[in-house]
Amino acid sequence: MSRVVTAKNGITLSDGTKLPYNTMVGFASPFYTTAKQNLNTVLTNTSQPPLTQFYPWRFSDIRSTHPGEENRHLFVSSDANDITFGVGRHACPGRFFASNEIKVVLVELLKRFDVGLGPEGEGEGEKYHRPKLVEHDTFYAPDPYAKIYLRNRNV
Repeated sequence: MSRVVTAKNGITLSDGTKLPYNTMVGFASPFYTTAKQNLNTVLTNTSQPPLTQFYPWRFSDIRSTHPGEENRHLFVSSDANDITFGVGRHACPGRFFASNEIKVVLVELLKRFDVGLGPEGEGEGEKYHRPKLVEHDTFYAPDPYAKIYLRNRNV
């Protein structure tokens, strides 16, 4: 979670630390941090590829191989392992709708278009490399100027 100090004179914390006006402060909930560490322990103590590699069946494998976790680690899960949609009573009620909308858009894109990286769809290689991530404050995003190849699919 991150916040910006908006008090014109800044803020002085109980330990004497002074935070000037317009300072960005970031912190993690201890509950959330502990939950993430527990999930990382589950993810790294498996026979799966390392977390640095893309492996699309990672969470599906965990659900099928860990008894009692068949209904956990879903995109719409509302627990301490992923607080994207909030937790508990205040969890986003629209998360199921959002999940289905994302799936519909993705299916339509894949159904109607051939998609590739690079101006000619050449992907990673000598001519084209994976776009760099753009860092803005505490957030990372794909390069908005990266070239993506789309071609109508004739079906």
